[in-house]
Amino acid sequence: MPPDLVTGLGILLLAGFIGGRISRKFKIPAVTGYIIVGILLGPSVTNIITTHLNESLEFVKVLGLGLIALVIGGELHFKGLRELGKSVLVITIVQVFGAFVVVFFVTRFILGIPLPICLLLGAMASATAPASPVAVIREYKARGPLTNTLLAVVGLDDAACILLFPW
Repeated sequence: MPPDLVTGLGILLLAGFIGGRISRKFKIPAVTGYIIVGILLGPSVTNIITTHLNESLEFVKVLGLGLIALVIGGELHFKGLRELGKSVLVITIVQVFGAFVVVFFVTRFILGIPLPICLLLGAMASATAPASPVAVIREYKARGPLTNTLLAVVGLDDAACILLFPW
């Protein structure tokens, strides 16, 4: 790994750790601190983490998302899903198709964007970013039907996005 890549990764890890600790002092989830630190260090504010360096750290993002997906899968229990099955299915369908339809119609018929781009944006809108809910659930050791439903819906709607995206 080039030295600037190692340095950038080190800065991100250390600053993220500090941001998470500060967030906890204010009784807010650590992931909030991570996001704020990322904004402060990024190209929009201080440019400490440049666009080029951010692109070079793509493997870290992919690894992180893969680990989050594994955590979601590991947290889901078929017994619990069977008990929540109908509500999880209804919420997932409404969320995925609702987001897809709203974004598709707004981009196509109000903004006049070409059809392929509208389909792509609609598919992307159906996904839920899993990092924040998983981080908060783990940090607060949340358990129960709401947590199980949330994890199931996040996992399923991300899977639906992956299936819709290639179209």
